Amino acid sequence: MSNNNELLGIPDDPPLSTQPVGDDANLFTGEESQADQALDEALAEAADGFQWIKRVQRLLAAGPFLILLVCLVLLFMLSQTLTLLHQLHGLPDLMRYAGYGLTGLLTGGVLWALLRLFRVFAKLRVSPRIPFDTLQQLADRAELRREANARLQKARATLHSFLASYPLDDQSDAMILLGRHVDAATLKELTSNSETLLTGTGGTSEGWLERFDRQFLRTLDEAARHCIRRYASRVALKTAALPAGFDTAVILLNAYLLARDICVIYNLRTDGPGTAAVLMRVMFNAFAASQMQDVTASAMEMFFEGGGVVAGLGRAVAARAAEGSVNALLFMRLGAAMVRHLRPIWPPHK
Repeated sequence: MSNNNELLGIPDDPPLSTQPVGDDANLFTGEESQADQALDEALAEAADGFQWIKRVQRLLAAGPFLILLVCLVLLFMLSQTLTLLHQLHGLPDLMRYAGYGLTGLLTGGVLWALLRLFRVFAKLRVSPRIPFDTLQQLADRAELRREANARLQKARATLHSFLASYPLDDQSDAMILLGRHVDAATLKELTSNSETLLTGTGGTSEGWLERFDRQFLRTLDEAARHCIRRYASRVALKTAALPAGFDTAVILLNAYLLARDICVIYNLRTDGPGTAAVLMRVMFNAFAASQMQDVTASAMEMFFEGGGVVAGLGRAVAARAAEGSVNALLFMRLGAAMVRHLRPIWPPHK
């Protein structure tokens, strides 16, 4: 009776023989992806010549098509000859006979030249029409593939070092912060995935980078999104509840706190250009918050008319709520910019 393994498609019998697989036969160490192979095949096909001309020739049949062209040339020559003879017919006899003789010589010369051309065509081989530019692209592509593979290996080594240094112990700031934004099961899966990525040596560098993105960075992205939404909600409530003069301070305080938390989540900091870009967005948010009161107050005047106490209170509450909503939206965009400049792989794999 078969056991459970056989029901799963796994045979019970041990293999007759086993032997190590060398690098030349290892399917996981190939440097060329299927997309690269498909493109190389397309370029190689292009190297055979202009394919669209060959398709037209096959469609029309090369032999009958050439015969048709020759007939058209002969008909054109006959038409021109008859027209010339008609013109010569009205000339004096001496000029007419001289014209007839010259016409005959020219016609015979054309037919003789055409016959010589056909004889040469029958003897010589068809031109291969080697597209040198395409062959150069193939050679350059091989060089670029080697360079790309070297860069992929370097990127894998860099991210492997990043993963090895990521603080996954329960008492680290990163894990404590992650625990506030994702559940315990996700944290456990994150730790397991990191161990698998660190110990796994098979596969291509490109495949390892994709697994690193999906199995590790996705969890950090989820925590970062939750963190950004929480800070945006706080900014909305604080800027709506506090007087307008405090908006700039609220934006700056929460922006710096958010930047700190995002850096802890990814265990990275931005480079020089990234820091400058994030600071520019922070200053823009602070400036927009300082100018938001006048904009929202003017907008609410259109909805709450009159000078009563109720209308005035409605204008004030609606203006502050609108101001808080706009600040929250701007803060969400600020957080997204921080993630874009901090994430070690950009853009994320879909």
